[in-house]
Formats: sequence, structure tokens, C-alpha cells
Amino acid sequence: MSVAIKSTPGSSSRRRLWGLAQGLLTLALTLFGLLLITFLLSALSPVDRVLQIVGDHASAATYEQVKQQLGLDRSLSVQFWHYLERLAHGDLGTASATGQPVLLDLLHAFPATLELATLSLVIGARSACWQASCVRVLPAASWISAYVLLPCSVTRYPSSGWGC
Repeated sequence: MSVAIKSTPGSSSRRRLWGLAQGLLTLALTLFGLLLITFLLSALSPVDRVLQIVGDHASAATYEQVKQQLGLDRSLSVQFWHYLERLAHGDLGTASATGQPVLLDLLHAFPATLELATLSLVIGARSACWQASCVRVLPAASWISAYVLLPCSVTRYPSSGWGC
């Protein structure tokens, strides 16, 4: 005897909404974890950010003043909260190496990054087409076919990490 399960009119939309809610929750938790790890790596690094800014020959008063301006005299939880507030307002901070806002440095580097990514996609697509045509012609278990397929797997790993 078979039992037919009738779906209620809104069940598929509820499942989609639940799936969307789960995806958004996963995204929020992942983003929070990434922000927490990034903050902790920066805050707990052995590099003294104040000393990097003021230099070795600065007075103790200058050192303390810059430390207070950066908020490094507060607890880690308060520093993390201020870090989240600044990020929510689009302030990525100031790069200690250049002294410029990080967003400007990112915008300066983005065109070259986009160009390299596009070029790698073009080269990868051309290589894949060539390899596909070579594999059809070559015998299945030859060293030549393995040599032809090697660049396909090698070029995928550095960009994605898992070859996906």
C-alpha cells in the first residue's frame, strides 16, 4: 500500500525561503569569522603598530598619544567593535606601508588584478580546447596524453586551491 504525500500550496516556497535563510546565515557567520580572524591576526601580531608609525626615536608622550589615537589602549573586544563599525561605514583603514587609505590602494591594484584574471581565463580556455582536441586524437593510456593533460590540472590548482 502506498501513501501519497500531498504538498501544501506554500510548501515549496517555504522550502526556498528556508534555504535562502540558511544561505544568508551561513554567509553572515562566514563573514563574521573572516573579520574576526583578520582582526586577531592584525591585533596579535608581534609588530608594534605604534612604533612603526612614530619611529624608534619618538618620545614616550608621542608614543602614548598615537597609541590612544589608534585606540590600542582599549581592550580587544572594544577594538574589534570599533573595527566592525569602521568597516560598516566603508572605512578600511590606512595602510601603514603607504600612509594612504587602504581603499585607494585596492582601487589602484584592481585593474591589474582584473587584467591578470582575464588573461588567465583566456589562456586556460585556449589550453583546454587544445587539450580536448589532442586527447581525442591520442591513444587513451599514452604518456603523451598524460603530458598534454598535465597543464590542465596544474593551471587550475593555484587559482582555486582545489581544482574546482
